[in-house]
Amino acid sequence: MKILAWAAGVLCAVWLTAFTWIKWSDLGCSQDWTICAHETGIWFRKLVLLEWASKWQTLLAGLGAVVGGAFVLWAAKTEISESRKDAIVRTNQQLSQEMFVAFQTLLKALRSWQTNPDVRSVYLDQSMTAIASITKCCPQLATELSVLLTRVRLTHSTSSIDAAKLQAYAALVVTIANILQRATRQTTPLQASDVGMNKATVVDISDKSDIPLHEFESILVYCTPD
Repeated sequence: MKILAWAAGVLCAVWLTAFTWIKWSDLGCSQDWTICAHETGIWFRKLVLLEWASKWQTLLAGLGAVVGGAFVLWAAKTEISESRKDAIVRTNQQLSQEMFVAFQTLLKALRSWQTNPDVRSVYLDQSMTAIASITKCCPQLATELSVLLTRVRLTHSTSSIDAAKLQAYAALVVTIANILQRATRQTTPLQASDVGMNKATVVDISDKSDIPLHEFESILVYCTPD
């Protein structure tokens, strides 16, 4: 658009220069400048009183219609663009809320880690239902989390490694929720490199659980590089 505006400006400048030079030559202004002064006064009078408009009224009406139509199209395009942006923001907000709910569900499963197996299974099943929301936002994360939850559910595992990994995955889920809450454009589905969670979060989980950092290799791919 800027290139077209510059091109139009240059074309108008060239046309105005050529028009002035031709008029200067035709009127013989180089021999008698008073002729140009008198002619300029006549043109200025016609310009101010719009006397020139009567000769070009059909053309001006056509140009006005074209400009008016272009303005209507531009306004409609702008309105559609704003409506689409608002729809994207609403969608991101909805997905963000679903991810926050999934995060809370995972936290409940973690709190029930050492409780009665039947009780813990209920919370793990609830966590599995949250996979659908996570799939909309980050399919890779949803697949990995589903594998972990299914294995823990079937084996009744209560290992500290699985608990630490589940905590790290919960941190990823809430990170994505925050990303979507601030997003003003379509960002889903997110890839691992799009999440960019702070690596210190995983390091902190590793330190507090006494689980070596290499055990979180599948989760570190979602973190910002060192």
